[in-house]
Amino acid sequence: FDFSPVESSPAVAAAKAESEEELQSYPINLPSPILLSTSMVLAISSIGSLYELAGGNPKIGFAATAALAALGLPLSAFLIYAAILKGAAESEEDDLEYMNQSKRL
Repeated sequence: FDFSPVESSPAVAAAKAESEEELQSYPINLPSPILLSTSMVLAISSIGSLYELAGGNPKIGFAATAALAALGLPLSAFLIYAAILKGAAESEEDDLEYMNQSKRL
């Protein structure tokens, strides 16, 4: 028999979902492979922008190239950090699901 409490209203379900979101240990709620691939593309384009700036004649203009280089590298580092945290949280969720599944068998 399952004696777990029954959710009585949508408000209770919304409050539960909101409290779960507050307990997140990661800054961006996207799958970790997307965060990591976005970080890699941004890092590559930022390094390319730095090379174009060093070459003296950027193809998309100095301001756009400098902005991409200046914003891209820190944002890329943040996305790597977010991907690591999200990947760890995903692994913990998978571990818990596996452990609960083995208990049911």
